[in-house]
Amino acid sequence: MSQFDYFVSFYSIVLGLSVVELLTGVARTIEGPRIPLKSTRLTLLLAVFVTLDISSYWLQAWMLYRSAPLSMSVILHGLLAAGSYFLAAYLVFPKPGETRTPDAHFWARRRWVFGLILFTNVLNVGTIVLLGGGLGVMGSAPYIIFVSTFYIACAVAVVTRRRRMVVAALIWLVAFSLLAIGWEAANLAGAGRWTLPGASGPN
Repeated sequence: MSQFDYFVSFYSIVLGLSVVELLTGVARTIEGPRIPLKSTRLTLLLAVFVTLDISSYWLQAWMLYRSAPLSMSVILHGLLAAGSYFLAAYLVFPKPGETRTPDAHFWARRRWVFGLILFTNVLNVGTIVLLGGGLGVMGSAPYIIFVSTFYIACAVAVVTRRRRMVVAALIWLVAFSLLAIGWEAANLAGAGRWTLPGASGPN
């Protein structure tokens, strides 16, 4: 087992628990008392956003940790990032026995969730830049636009009191994340890097 594999086994447990927490929240929402969709849609949309961002962290981890020495500072860095994601995931859905609707819970906890997501992304991207890794990709215009709009939207969702701006920021974050994933998938398929066994690939 390499150092990277050993380290990944540590923080992947925390990230996996974050995803489990989100899926459990979705299941409780479906199984729980009948609540109008309009009272759950913001919470469900927030869960989608946090899930997408946790997925992106798994990719960032490859760049961050694959050459990192196994040390206490590296372990604490990973725990700080993964732990922040777990806290964000834990706060997305109301817990059993809570009397508030899911969307009322959203307005009560959204600053914490967006703030933790923003903190983790600043931590990870800042570390990559300080270590001088991936600067070619990070210097590209699409990446700069994505990161800038991501940070601005998260910050708006944290600080503003205007609910419409919070909702707009959340929709933008989800839509832009899905667009980035679709663009990446199209590039992978178009370049022949994502094929099925036995498929001839693009002509």
